[in-house]
Amino acid sequence: MNEPECISLNDLIDTTRALLESNRIESLTHLLNTIHIEPESLAPYRHFHDAHYTRNLVFKNDLFELLVLCWGIGHRSWIHNHRGQHCWMAVVEGTLAVRNYKRLGCDQQKRTVQLQSLPHFLISPGSAAKVDPDEPVHLVWNPPELDRPAVSVHVYSRPFDACVVYDAESGLCRDTTLQYTSEYGQLTERHRAGGRLADLPACTCQLSAEERDIHCGVVP
Repeated sequence: MNEPECISLNDLIDTTRALLESNRIESLTHLLNTIHIEPESLAPYRHFHDAHYTRNLVFKNDLFELLVLCWGIGHRSWIHNHRGQHCWMAVVEGTLAVRNYKRLGCDQQKRTVQLQSLPHFLISPGSAAKVDPDEPVHLVWNPPELDRPAVSVHVYSRPFDACVVYDAESGLCRDTTLQYTSEYGQLTERHRAGGRLADLPACTCQLSAEERDIHCGVVP
């Protein structure tokens, strides 16, 4: 078995741009499965938080954005969608679990949804995952039993700044604005304050607009 090619994040950005500009979408999954990201190029984006995972922007243009996500032990996302965009996820350190959901019914006016939970699977270095635009709802978490942090690289094409989050138990859903923990290696003003998230209800549907804005830094 061939050793994975070791490349920098800048090299990954250049190759990703070339693949997407030439509409070679499926080639990106293969690329992410066959590379290893140089640890030193990840260093500016390794921002961990003790209460939630972090979203760290590395590159963004009209075609795609690339983020580094840092997951503490037991950290998880909300169940969320991807606005119909192409999305790829590659773990570069540790292991993450992913559970996809099928939407069986949705009332947009009442903001209710019925979800069917599918079996979860694990992704680790060398097993990149691509989100199916036709079934784009999933949950991602760092299994606490593995007892180690994780770092993942995510590509979204095209970029989106809001998504829908779902509460499988209540059947409620709503739009949520996305936030970055850091941009181009620098912590955003919100996260420089270093405040810990308060205890939050199980679904953002139960939050005030201000509380949702605070919480949305930990959605995909």
